[in-house]
Amino acid sequence: MVKIQTCKRHGVCNDCGKQQSNDTEIWEIKASTTGHGWTTIMLCRDCMLSLHTAIAAAQIN
Repeated sequence: MVKIQTCKRHGVCNDCGKQQSNDTEIWEIKASTTGHGWTTIMLCRDCMLSLHTAIAAAQIN
């Protein structure tokens, strides 16, 4: 199972280190295998876009 949502509290991007503020929104990507808890990755909009671009490029190849 995967959940993607905006960070509800203070968040810090795991890739570039930007902190959540009025200008920077942080997104949480939560992944879980049934019965094994949640793993959370936090990304700012720019890093989320980079991840999306990398996934799209990998699908082309």
